[in-house]
Amino acid sequence: MPWQLIILNGTQAGRSLTLKERDSLVVGRGTHCDLYVADKGVSRTHCYIWEKDGEIWIKDTESANGTIVNEKEIKEQRLNIGDMIKFGNTILEVRGTGVEYKEQKFNTSRRRANTILLRRNKEEPAFSLEVAQGLRVKRDIALLHRIGKILQTELDIPKLCILLLETLITELSIEKGHIFLKPLTEENDTVSFFRVYVPAQKICLDQIFLAHRSILNLAIFKSEATVSSNPLLEDIVETLNAPSNLHSILCVPIEGQKSPLGAIYLDSGTNRKFDKEDLDFISAIGNQLGLSLERLIREQKNITSEKESWQIWNSIVQNFRDVLYRQENNKNFLFISPSIEKLTGYTREEFSQHWEEIIVPEDKEHVWENRQKAFLGEDIQMEYRMIRKNGEIFLAQDTFYPIRDGKDSSISCIQGILKEIKN
Repeated sequence: MPWQLIILNGTQAGRSLTLKERDSLVVGRGTHCDLYVADKGVSRTHCYIWEKDGEIWIKDTESANGTIVNEKEIKEQRLNIGDMIKFGNTILEVRGTGVEYKEQKFNTSRRRANTILLRRNKEEPAFSLEVAQGLRVKRDIALLHRIGKILQTELDIPKLCILLLETLITELSIEKGHIFLKPLTEENDTVSFFRVYVPAQKICLDQIFLAHRSILNLAIFKSEATVSSNPLLEDIVETLNAPSNLHSILCVPIEGQKSPLGAIYLDSGTNRKFDKEDLDFISAIGNQLGLSLERLIREQKNITSEKESWQIWNSIVQNFRDVLYRQENNKNFLFISPSIEKLTGYTREEFSQHWEEIIVPEDKEHVWENRQKAFLGEDIQMEYRMIRKNGEIFLAQDTFYPIRDGKDSSISCIQGILKEIKN
């Protein structure tokens, strides 16, 4: 059965490519690719898509930003009709040609008919073809491009949230918005949020508007996106600086890989009412925001971990009483710990330049012979005499061994510990 891949967003929105029996495609930003994707977040050769025995498969080529299928990063996977593929900021939909695509249905809540108007869960596709076509007609595609650029380039989480809300409020002509984030370093069931508030045409971080607890709980704990009417007053969470009437409310989860990270909560105000297309559109943005937040959290944790590791290592080196060093075969020192000055009286720079002169002349040949043995693969421990800067001679123990390069296992340098032998 022929398959069809359709680009849903970006400057190439609406472009489609048919994959027939035994066909294979190279997808990427390179000019050699069968499916060229004009997206800076896409690698030159990003992934392969091929048809085999009536099935369609996709394989990531260890691309820089990964390949996402239905909001999950994959290495290799079989695709189905309706699957959403994301490369960088570009979204593709898998369709079967000649097969009618069924419009996704939204559950309605009769129990809360006056509040919940539309509902969707995370298992439902972020876009249907009809909705995507509607977006291309009714929305400025530049909005998707702008949001993608914000998510890709902004590294500060509060600034990211502010820019995203400001863009949505301005472009969608709505009154106000709010991004709720659960604590990023704790996993619990307490609804505790970092707040970003953006009134129309004015950013203000210290204002709060009415928020409906049940709607937020549906998004944050059940991954359900909703469009609702005026929330019931008894369920209101916040009342500080609140308007007297909330008109159309849209709330979608910010999806993480394991659970929602928070929610996007928008109030249309008196200008308009949210509809099904808005629900799909903002749900897709919530999914992408979740991926961006998790990426930023990982990067921040890695930076913190690397900084802590460096601080520990630096403390060890600075306070180590014996001398740590690395030396190349050309006698150049790659590293000498600060304790060399206490041992010999010479600074690290002086020792690096004149270390052979610091060795007692009768011991130099013996030292050099053992250095060569280490570069041939032997572990060495030896004793020889050295001369301090004040002229005092002392007996040193030098233990050193080869360091191999990870690429071809060749010996790149030796590493050793030098210390004084005291009577």
